[in-house]
Amino acid sequence: MFKRMLMFLIPICVGSLIIAGVLQLILGPKRTDYDNGNAPLFFDSSPVDSSEDYPSYQEYMVLNGEETDEHYVNVYDSLTFKFSGVNAVINCKDDDKATVSVKNDNSERGIRVKLSAAENETAIEIHPTNITFDEQNEDQTNWKNDAFSSDIKSTVIISLPAKEYKKLVLEQGSGIVNINGLNALSSDITLCTGRLSFMGDADYLPESLILKTASGKATFENVHAKSCDLDLGSGSVDISGLMGTGTAKIACGTATMSFDSLSYMDINKDSGTFNLLLPPQTSAGIHAELQEGKIDVKTDVTEKNITESGYYSVGNENTSNLIKVKNLSGDIYITNNSLSPQS
Repeated sequence: MFKRMLMFLIPICVGSLIIAGVLQLILGPKRTDYDNGNAPLFFDSSPVDSSEDYPSYQEYMVLNGEETDEHYVNVYDSLTFKFSGVNAVINCKDDDKATVSVKNDNSERGIRVKLSAAENETAIEIHPTNITFDEQNEDQTNWKNDAFSSDIKSTVIISLPAKEYKKLVLEQGSGIVNINGLNALSSDITLCTGRLSFMGDADYLPESLILKTASGKATFENVHAKSCDLDLGSGSVDISGLMGTGTAKIACGTATMSFDSLSYMDINKDSGTFNLLLPPQTSAGIHAELQEGKIDVKTDVTEKNITESGYYSVGNENTSNLIKVKNLSGDIYITNNSLSPQS
């Protein structure tokens, strides 16, 4: 009986294998397709899925002595970066991919990396494990209170496609961040205790720059924003290439704002030093409210020292350009951007 069953089943099995082989030749190997909702996550240097549509969320740790290969992330029009306690470099190049690599030489703590791309926003968050960007988390050090030493032992390299982005949001605690050639129509940047360097594209004209700093140091070059709003604590800021209008609220730090063209500037300063650099041959009216301190004007059209409240002219009295100043103490220097400001 058993032999009869084998004689009957063997031809069926052989036939099934032949049919399966023919179907595989015709249809190709079986594939697993993923969308943004069920894409596999990976927590090491090699993605599970080899498609060009990368996972919508990735989170992984980089321990002491580790260096990751490039992780890929989808790129949308809005960018959000959250950094603290790392040395980060962001570059743009002619490529359609965004990559992130991290090296950690800190023996005391690991580095946490979060990459997400959803709802038209690409977000990258990188910091030591004892830091948090969650305002509700009281068990870790909030990024705004992070005050690491300048000896940063973790390096982050981010490469982005060279294109125009709608919005850039950067939140930086401690550490060093260098951004080169990132073109965003609007930028909203918060800097706490770290150092930030931003090199803009000389041919790009963004709409706006909003910059809030605590005790950190920030330098912006070739930032041809049509409007710039600065809120400065006790740190230092140097911005060049501005075009149009600006506001500066200063507690006790030192700020320099250099304009390639100026129509309106509003300065509200408690103490510290402010340097306003105008284009050559620029006329403007100055509406001054002074308690202490002075406004030292030395341009190619006017030289005067203002120590009392009132209205003053720089150059042509009929100009529509206006500089409003409210100064409690400390000095304000107005000169041309071809000359060196006071320190």
